[in-house]
Amino acid sequence: MAHILKQSDEVWNLIYQKSGKVIYDLLNSIALAKWNKNTERELALTEELADMLSSTAAYSDMLGRRRVLLRADNIKLFNDEPEEVNPIIPNTPFQEAIDDLVKRMPMLAKSAEEVRQIYSVSNYFASAKSTSLNLTKRIQAEIAKAMQQGTPINKADEIISKISGFSYHYANNIYRTNLSTSYHAGQFQILKDPDIEEILPAFKFVSVGDSDTRPNHQAMNGIIASVRSLVWFRYSSPLGYECRCSLVTMDARTLKRMGYDPYRIPEPSIPSTAFPDSPLFGRRPDAVLYGF
Repeated sequence: MAHILKQSDEVWNLIYQKSGKVIYDLLNSIALAKWNKNTERELALTEELADMLSSTAAYSDMLGRRRVLLRADNIKLFNDEPEEVNPIIPNTPFQEAIDDLVKRMPMLAKSAEEVRQIYSVSNYFASAKSTSLNLTKRIQAEIAKAMQQGTPINKADEIISKISGFSYHYANNIYRTNLSTSYHAGQFQILKDPDIEEILPAFKFVSVGDSDTRPNHQAMNGIIASVRSLVWFRYSSPLGYECRCSLVTMDARTLKRMGYDPYRIPEPSIPSTAFPDSPLFGRRPDAVLYGF
């Protein structure tokens, strides 16, 4: 199992690195279009950003579903370590990557179209538009600051360079959060299948536990609850921006060894020190994305 976890971490990092870099470049291109008052190009780039957000989120959702299916299959076979590596090539367009996942795991085919629709460009255009507005405010602020200080602002690259730190931070921040939400939404969705839930009836909240882990996130570490528990409507990962925590599926055999009745798991007692960073976080991700 350690091997497959390592593979999943590698896949996650590949998605994260690729998407973060692309989004960073798009943000700077949008800022440049704004500077040049090229409304048509700005709109086209904003739509491209929306497409990027939706396609990578959809792929992450499908990876979450695939992870659960692989684990369920191996539990049934009494095999702790799936042999198949996670299929991802950094230069592959994300739609092609989704299609590749479906081919490798036909069970995903029935949900692929649903996932595409949920993560359609229209659903993410508002997010992209919000990002564009944030850039507008940042540009205006830099221009106003330059005028107050009497600094020449003849070159666009001077303004762009000043906001690039903001752009890169935003790309990393919002994207890791979106990927985490989508990945866990996919897990919850596939676990609505009663045959799969019977094999994997619970989640365990797992935090990274290093010096960067927020105390309120660490307080949730080790909490176990049924996949249907109301706990996950308030304490699901991500608990905040750039949250690295995760929900790990628990199989019935392991739960029995731990002293649980897998199908009558008591509601856990949540420490008072455990809470999401804001009301925007902690909600069960499939409820947010799928309207469950």
